[in-house]
Amino acid sequence: MSQVNINPNVPSGPTNTGDSAVAAGINLVTVLIVLAVAIVIIAAIIWLFTGSGFFAHGGAAPTSGNGASPIPTAVPKKSDIINYLAAFV
Repeated sequence: MSQVNINPNVPSGPTNTGDSAVAAGINLVTVLIVLAVAIVIIAAIIWLFTGSGFFAHGGAAPTSGNGASPIPTAVPKKSDIINYLAAFV
């Protein structure tokens, strides 16, 4: 009993034409670009909310509209306080 092989002699695995290597390279470049954009976006968000960013200064201080004098920031000397109190005695 003899058998005749009528199927062509082809390898059983996938053929390597280079298409998969090109696709892998394109995917790698895409991942690197997306990663770089994400890092830039995160860095911009951190910059906006830290000391040198846009939202860090908090805006202008509120002002009173009733004509009141501003609160002094310097601490008065002891002699100034005694002279002020002596004026009422």
